[in-house]
Amino acid sequence: MIAGAGALARQLGVANVEFHTVHDELAIDPEAGSFDAVTCRFGLMYMPDPRAAARAWRRALRPGGRIAVSTWAALPLVDFVLDIVARHAPVPSFNPRVPGIFALSTPTTLTGVLRDAGYTDVEVRELNVPSFEGLPPEQWWDMMARTAGPLVTVLNALPQATYAEVRRDGIQALQKRYPSGTVAERGDAILAGGCNPDG
Repeated sequence: MIAGAGALARQLGVANVEFHTVHDELAIDPEAGSFDAVTCRFGLMYMPDPRAAARAWRRALRPGGRIAVSTWAALPLVDFVLDIVARHAPVPSFNPRVPGIFALSTPTTLTGVLRDAGYTDVEVRELNVPSFEGLPPEQWWDMMARTAGPLVTVLNALPQATYAEVRRDGIQALQKRYPSGTVAERGDAILAGGCNPDG
């Protein structure tokens, strides 16, 4: 992701930007008050303590600086994959209090995180947005199996022979669901923003 972002910046001729990997969201250590805005796209729900993370980011904001975050409320294709897996093996239930794709899946929860972190003027909006587009079923399945949070854990726990059956079943179901040959699905996102009152 870092390499891709850097390549895109060079392609666009943007020279006043830096990209870094952050290994601890609580220890990003920029100069206090040095940023106008903080954004986190579909990442806050994976953090062990999202309130502490949002609080750490607020220290980096100037007075009046803004935060904008997004989380998932619902992803039909996650349920789709879990239904495929359930035909072959038990599927564990997800605890919404444990970090994961749906840990901050309601406007009330996300609002509470930002307010508890000290942000004011918190606004939340729900949107139905594209979640996956443009991949053929085989590529989409393999991408999900490598990257989609809780699905990775579920799929990696399957015996190799069972996973092969699940993958074959899933690809066939995707081919029926998307006769055009490419996966195109939407999901329900929650967008939230707030203001740093004092830096």
